Parts: sequence; C-alpha cells; structure tokens
Amino acid sequence: MPTSSGGKLQGTLFEAGNSAAWEELYTTWFRKLFNYGRKFSPDEGLIEDVIQDIFLTLWQQGNLQVRSLGSYLFTAFRNNLLRKISIHRQNDPESLTEEYNFSIELAPDQLMIRNERLDENRRKISRALAGLTARQREFIFLRYYQQLSYEEISAVMDISVKAVYKLAARAIHLLRRELESEQFMLIATLLFSR
Repeated sequence: MPTSSGGKLQGTLFEAGNSAAWEELYTTWFRKLFNYGRKFSPDEGLIEDVIQDIFLTLWQQGNLQVRSLGSYLFTAFRNNLLRKISIHRQNDPESLTEEYNFSIELAPDQLMIRNERLDENRRKISRALAGLTARQREFIFLRYYQQLSYEEISAVMDISVKAVYKLAARAIHLLRRELESEQFMLIATLLFSR
C-alpha cells in the first residue's frame, strides 16, 4: 500500500474500484505536480498529459508499495516530463538551448517582510537565485516549496544523498557570497531550517 511521508494518504488507495480514494489522491497531488512541472516547461498541456500518464500507470499497476508517495510521484513525474521535453526538442532543433531551464520565482508573501526595503531585498535575492545553477534552484524548490527531505530529493533528482548535500552547500556558499548578511540569514532561515 502506498503511503505519504505526511501520513495523509494511507491505506488502500490503489485498490481497484476505490474511485473516491483515487479522486482524493489525484486532487491532492495534481496541483503540486503541476506547479513543479511549470518550473521545467511552460507547456501546460504537456504537464497535464504527464500527470495523467503517471496516475494511469499507477492505476494499471494496482497495489503498488512505495516508501514515500511524494518522493515516488515527484520522481516518476520528473523523469517522464524530462523525457517528453527531450523528445520534443529532438523534433524541434531550435529549442535545444539547454538541457532544461528550471526557474524559481519568489512570492513576496513568503518572505514576510513588510517594510520599504522589501522590493530591494527581493531583487537582490532573485538575482542571487538566478546566479545558481538549474540543479541548485531545483534543490531549493524541492526543499523549501515541497518540503522534501534530503533523501527524497536524492530520489527525485536521481543523485546520491551526498550529492544533494554538496548541492545545498554550494548553493549556500553562492548565496552567502551574493547577499548581505541580513538577507542571507533571512533566506537561509527560510530555506534550510526544515
């Protein structure tokens, strides 16, 4: 039986005929996967197709046991989406600019700064994040926005846990170098305190 790391979706969700449980599973994870997919591609139709493919595959597999449902879904989704993007790029040579372009947009309400320096701080932080590699930005998205553990991020990104820690350390180093101490402490607290 699949379970989520948060324990919200435990039980016999994958039993054939349990359509209410499937609907709950789909609605719970659709928006999270869709938002994650938007970081890789602006093509909403492609993202929706990949999500539907993932759930169709799960339905066809029946009673699948996974340690972390979130990690499993993010990994399967990411792998399938990147494969389809790659196929699209092979058919459209003009789009072969980069392996993929993972981006993060900061939301002002997440920074919780309500003074006049909000805009200046946001610009500095956005510039610093833009200076990170796509993999480092992806790590930050998975760690902060999706609240995945280092082990789950390792599975999603298909790298070792040690590589995830190295990715985090390099991201911290670059952010520390680019930001003033007050701004760095703010972003470090938000990103790495979980």
